[in-house]
Amino acid sequence: MQIALFEMNRENKKNGLPELNMGIGMNTGTVMAGVLGSDIYAEYTVIGEEVNLASRIEAYSLRGQILVSEATYQLVRDYVQTGSPADVYVKGKKDPVNLYEVVAIPSMNRVVPRQEIRKSPRVETNISFKFQLLRGKSVAPEQYTGTVLDISYNGVLAALDIEVPAQADMKLELNLSIVGTSATDLYARVRRMIERDGQRLAGIEFTSVPPQSSRTIRRFVQLLIQGGDSK
Repeated sequence: MQIALFEMNRENKKNGLPELNMGIGMNTGTVMAGVLGSDIYAEYTVIGEEVNLASRIEAYSLRGQILVSEATYQLVRDYVQTGSPADVYVKGKKDPVNLYEVVAIPSMNRVVPRQEIRKSPRVETNISFKFQLLRGKSVAPEQYTGTVLDISYNGVLAALDIEVPAQADMKLELNLSIVGTSATDLYARVRRMIERDGQRLAGIEFTSVPPQSSRTIRRFVQLLIQGGDSK
C-alpha cells in the first residue's frame, strides 16, 4: 500500500494534483469479528482490546510509515527488516508498549519509501515556557518567556517575546502540567526565525536533553497525540 501510494503521488505531482499520505499501524491478537449493529444499520467489523491498540499505534505513524506492535513483530521478525524498538504510552495501558517501524521485506525486494523527514511525531499545543540565552558557554541571567505552538521529541516551534537571532543557543524550561512535571535543563539552538501574523516564531532544536526530561517530553507528546487523556 505504501509503495503503491508513493508511485501514485509521483504521478499526481507530474499532473499538478495534490499528494495523498497515510501512516499504517498494525497489531496481532484475538478480536471479535462479525456483522454488528441493528436492523437500521449494520456492518462487518472487528472490536476488542487488540483493535484499540492497533488504532493507537496508527496514531503514532508518520506519513509513509508502517508501525507494528511487539505481538506482530514476533510473528514477522524472521523475514522483515525493522528499525530499533521505540517505547510509547497508549491509552488503556499502564506500561509503555514497544513499536517497530517496518522498513523492508528483503525476500520480496520490497522497501518502504521514506516520505517523512521528521524523526518523531509533532503535535500542536499552547504552553508557556521560560528561556535564557547563552553567551559563549555561560547562561545569561536575563530570563524571557515564550509560547510553544507545537512540539516534537526533538524540538519546538515557539512564539518568542523578544527578537532572537538564528543559530542562537538557549536554555529552556517547559511546564508540562499534563504529565505533572516540567522538562528542565534543556539546551537548544534556534534554527530559523520567521514572522507570521505579527508574531516572531522560532524553530528550535534541542541540542542537550537530560534523560528524565527526554522521557517527560516523549510522554507529553504521546498523550497529546491521543487527546491528552492519561487514562
